[in-house]
Amino acid sequence: MPTDTGGIILRLLTALAGVGLLAVTTDYSIQSGVGYGHPWARVMIAMAVVGAIGAAAFGHLWGHRKRGLAILLCFVLIVIEATAFVTTAERVVTQRDAQQSPAIAAAELRQAVSDRVAQAEARLAAIPATTERLTTAVAQKSAADKAAMDKAAERSCAQNCRLLLEAQVTAAERELVAARKELTDQRLAAQQALESARRELAALPAPKTASALSDRLGVAGWLWDLAMGAMNSIATNVGACVMIAVAAHWPRPAHIASHEAAKPARRQEDEIEDSATSQAVAPTTPRNPLVEVATLEVIESPKAMSSALVPTAPIDLVQHVDDFAFETIKPKARGSITLVQAHRAYVNWCEARGIAPVEPGDFAETLGKLIKGAGLKVRQTDGGPVICGVRLETRALKAA
Repeated sequence: MPTDTGGIILRLLTALAGVGLLAVTTDYSIQSGVGYGHPWARVMIAMAVVGAIGAAAFGHLWGHRKRGLAILLCFVLIVIEATAFVTTAERVVTQRDAQQSPAIAAAELRQAVSDRVAQAEARLAAIPATTERLTTAVAQKSAADKAAMDKAAERSCAQNCRLLLEAQVTAAERELVAARKELTDQRLAAQQALESARRELAALPAPKTASALSDRLGVAGWLWDLAMGAMNSIATNVGACVMIAVAAHWPRPAHIASHEAAKPARRQEDEIEDSATSQAVAPTTPRNPLVEVATLEVIESPKAMSSALVPTAPIDLVQHVDDFAFETIKPKARGSITLVQAHRAYVNWCEARGIAPVEPGDFAETLGKLIKGAGLKVRQTDGGPVICGVRLETRALKAA
């Protein structure tokens, strides 16, 4: 059987890429996390090995239609991937926190200074236009001035009386000045504190966001970190396992896998098998009908059809017929061909390549063994054996 060299190479490269991606991801996770000296590092390596082998086994089992085992293995792989996802998410959050630390510290400092500015503005705005002390001092000063004027006009007010009144006026005036100075000092101190806070705020650099893209998109930081961890895990661990599974699930040659393609049609064929086989003669012992040379009596002798064709060297009969089957007999779910049609196609295939066909009996016996090995179903009818689940590729009958 011809070998699909290109497919094998691509299969190996796919598996190598998946294993390499998984190995690099595991190494990065260990070095950026616990380190190789920690016992958990060995657990991570073991999970990576199990993930790689499990992905290959899943692809193989699914390709051989062992769906129950494949689903069970898929559950194990999902648990491993969930553990890897949590580890990756933890690493992403830790790294992001380390990267965001300077920006967070700067933002907190700027917020603290902004609060000081707001507090200074509030203190300045809270200073009243007058105080109780100032109001009392103004009233006392007015009363002292009025008393001095009233008493000074009296003839009975002697020198001592006038001195006493003047002292009262002077004391009231001093209290008024002190009250006004106290209010002015409060307002000046508040203004100086506000100006100092504003200068400190202006000296700080412009705030830098700790997560620029998530802030611009309006996404919460924790949700963004979770999404980044999930995408990293899917792109690395899941991507590597999928590549390994694809490499292990590479399609088999059509002449080997044709019985798999014929299975969907077997239920319909079984329903009509009774009517198709009621006219056939059942053998007394189980035999492969393609091995019966008598069924090829309707086929013309290859020597009569191709008398001018002479083989130049002895051929490998099995390989020869296998090459013909590989090139011309293709799977088709609801298709079928008779042995006569297969032999005529074989003769045409030989003539197109300039080689002499083998004897009908040898062809039937060899093809029967190949059909039986492929697991295809053969029905016996009046017209001879019928091979189910296949079709003829007519383009392959032309000269190569």
